[in-house]
Amino acid sequence: MNYVVGTGHAYRAVTRLGRETPEGLVRQVQAVIDEFIRTNKWHKRQQEIVRRRDRDGEAFLRLFADGDGTSRVRFVEPDQVSTPPEAADDPAAAFGIRTDPHDVETVLGYYVDGRLVDAADIQHRKANVDANVKRGLPLFYPVRKNLRRAEKLLRNMSVVAEIQSAIALIRKHASGTRGSVQQFVADEADAAVTSQATGRTSHFRRYGPGTILDAFAGTDYEFPATAIDAGRYVIVLQAELRAIAARLVMPEFMLSSDASNANYSSTMVAEGPAVRMFQRLQHEMLEDDLELMDRVLGHAVEAGRLSPEALSLVTIQATPPTLAVRDRFKETKADEILVRAGAMSRQTMSPRHGLDAEKEQALIGS
Repeated sequence: MNYVVGTGHAYRAVTRLGRETPEGLVRQVQAVIDEFIRTNKWHKRQQEIVRRRDRDGEAFLRLFADGDGTSRVRFVEPDQVSTPPEAADDPAAAFGIRTDPHDVETVLGYYVDGRLVDAADIQHRKANVDANVKRGLPLFYPVRKNLRRAEKLLRNMSVVAEIQSAIALIRKHASGTRGSVQQFVADEADAAVTSQATGRTSHFRRYGPGTILDAFAGTDYEFPATAIDAGRYVIVLQAELRAIAARLVMPEFMLSSDASNANYSSTMVAEGPAVRMFQRLQHEMLEDDLELMDRVLGHAVEAGRLSPEALSLVTIQATPPTLAVRDRFKETKADEILVRAGAMSRQTMSPRHGLDAEKEQALIGS
């Protein structure tokens, strides 16, 4: 979420290349998009989309259109999408998704709580599967065995260390009998507690800071905590987490929390594999978001809020947050050169630096 969504994507309505728009049409489209983002708390919903895709392998978004053209989006839980009993023998309705009998990639509808919902009202964002697979797989599905081993190793390390550190010392009586040892423990105890359930008596002795133990002949003291070597297991644990990170194309520190091998500036560079992966995920999300925005504009047109020509004359541009380590001065100078050369507009430059062009111009004019 922090890298793919970050502070949120910026959406701007612009005139399509080679087209001319009536006065005010772009502002009307922008108003519809801004209202959709505000009404649906889109930034938070974007974060949840990433979380659901990683956790469930897919995210179902259902669109509802109000009479005034306002679009509202709600999540559909994956277990709500399932094939009803009457369609269980129909291959085209498998996994709760009805497709064209001759083309599995052409989706006709989704069975939500047993009722068929038109595909135009639901957007299905699936992950980690091929295009002709109907449902997605969780992000950690291929490394679940590694995660299970890492979890057990960490648990066992903690339990062993807890037991070893809980036993302060072991006192050995070389020539003592069972009775004499029990009597010795009772005599040395500072307190004795008898359990009403078992009838057994537990003896306790307090060792204050800097306690000096005097051992008589035939008595040895051992301190098991000194034999703890957790470092051996930590290396194995980090190796497992490193294998998981390699499988998921993530920097090691994102899973092992160990930044000693590579810091942020050396891993999150423009050509780094992690940045490339996050850029790919951002691009996938932008495509899905823009498709959803087109449906939102379609609802506004159907309600008469926008003219039908808005869909053909105006398009939406989306800008995600920057991922790589940035040199703001060099980036700004490069953008300035492009603006002066006429290769880039000020409206395009502003989102690259987290600014709203119209808002900034209004503030400058005031």
